[in-house]
Amino acid sequence: MLLKISILFIIIILFYYYFINYKIREGVAFGMPYFLEHYKENNIVFDKQNKTLISSSGQKISYKNHFNSKQGDANCNDKALTSSILQKNNINVPRFIVWNNNASNQINLTKINNQLSYPLVAKPTQGTQGYGVKTNITNETDLFNHIQYLVKRKKNEKIIVEEYKKGNDYRIMVFNSEIIGVVKRNLPYVIGDGKNNLEYLIDEHKYSKHKIHNVDLNMLREQNVTFETIIPSNKKIYLSKVSNYHNGASIDNIPLVNVHPENIEMFKKVNQVLDVKLSGIDFITTNISVPYYLEGVIIEVNERPDLQIHYDTSENKKDFINAKQRHKTAANLAKDTNHLI
Repeated sequence: MLLKISILFIIIILFYYYFINYKIREGVAFGMPYFLEHYKENNIVFDKQNKTLISSSGQKISYKNHFNSKQGDANCNDKALTSSILQKNNINVPRFIVWNNNASNQINLTKINNQLSYPLVAKPTQGTQGYGVKTNITNETDLFNHIQYLVKRKKNEKIIVEEYKKGNDYRIMVFNSEIIGVVKRNLPYVIGDGKNNLEYLIDEHKYSKHKIHNVDLNMLREQNVTFETIIPSNKKIYLSKVSNYHNGASIDNIPLVNVHPENIEMFKKVNQVLDVKLSGIDFITTNISVPYYLEGVIIEVNERPDLQIHYDTSENKKDFINAKQRHKTAANLAKDTNHLI
């Protein structure tokens, strides 16, 4: 029932924006299984060929478009631009520098060494699911090697180098000025059983919905293990320094009552200054219960966030509906606009 209401909420908002002629762009995958289940239960026709939803009363809405404007998408699609906009609006981001492909390597490295402090993060300014991201870089050699890897992988790759922030990795989904869900993403890991080697444990990974497809070999060396090592019982081995859900990271639901009210207002402000209606905000802090300006930083804002991460535990489904803490619940919003379908 909760899942049904949450999906109904999103679809209702789609109809709402259609009727006020808000120009939006494509982004949400309306053919996902949990959407299809809802269409069936509520007699909504899903016309995939024409990218149209048809309600039981015959009303139609095209889903060729996305919730966000072209400018909003552009503001989030370039990580350096995102950080610049947030910084200008007094929202904490790590100190950063964009690698200048037209300058010499030495000029770039000197600028980084003069203006930033190790450890660092290097990543493409565009991209999703953690591809090309290297975190906790502690020296110039490792930084330069990763920069060269990114440049060779894609000619004229635009790269951002930023200071590494130690803390918990949170994903906050914001939609139409509402905090829809908050999760904490943990580094991907396996736990030894005293019988099998690391390679087997990775293949049989069961701590997340997604398999691990990218293992950080340096991280294995730091833990003195290889793929052939028999991992002792109950010993946890971390496999990547990037807590990406699609690379085997496990997730914990964070109830909104545990999020500091000033953080909630800041997350809403992020959407406002970036001109987006829907976003997935990546926020690093050791404690999300304290105000963001004391230690938290935003490292990315995804204009096409993964909805699945907020559905994959029963707790998340509940919070997806019952988003409280000085906000209307999604269920109430759905009830308020129920006449649109």
